Amino acid sequence: MVDRHIYVRRHLVAFLLTCAVFVIGLLIGLQLTQMRLDFVQESGREQRASFESLQLQYLYLDSQKDKNESCFAFSTALDQSVQRLEESRLKLENYLEDARTDEFLLTKREYILSEFQYWILAQQAKDVCQTDSESLLFFYTDDDACPECGTQGYILTYLKSLFQDKLLVFSFDVEFDEPMIDLLQQQYNITTTPSVVVSDAVFSGLQTREMLLSHLCTLYEHQPEPCREKEI
Repeated sequence: MVDRHIYVRRHLVAFLLTCAVFVIGLLIGLQLTQMRLDFVQESGREQRASFESLQLQYLYLDSQKDKNESCFAFSTALDQSVQRLEESRLKLENYLEDARTDEFLLTKREYILSEFQYWILAQQAKDVCQTDSESLLFFYTDDDACPECGTQGYILTYLKSLFQDKLLVFSFDVEFDEPMIDLLQQQYNITTTPSVVVSDAVFSGLQTREMLLSHLCTLYEHQPEPCREKEI
């Protein structure tokens, strides 16, 4: 009778310990999710403030007769903002692998719309400032559906490191439910991933860095350093 009593007590203790571990794990998971959400929301607010600042800078320089100095500062700020947006997007997508909540998905949509805003602003600024820079659109989806998308992303990161502020890269997840992405896919007839669009030229499937580098170098009026090195 005593042994049976001890046996029941041991199982009860084990059950309580298991419940405690489960609850602690759940609380830690919720805390991490909240911390991640706080991060992406804070980053989103920073991006919105940066975009509003760039819009004001654009309106200001568009009103100036001598735009050279203002255009240089604007182009630098635009490049830095797009870079920060891309870094935040990558972190957000890593978070989404663990927690595909409505809040995270809404935040991702805000990031996508911010990319469109920056892209349109970059086109407007190019006309006003006559800047010798190019925008590249990268259409991708997750690695399971598109094993080559990750490789294409690394290649574009490499090209961005070569061209610096001479090249702006904008990335769009074609599987995400956003009408603006659908609109661009229809405009450029994007039917596969990865796909890359540079100056209205569409490249479907995985593109090598050599091929993209060769095409980019045909677009610049004043050849940037990576193109001059290519000629040597």
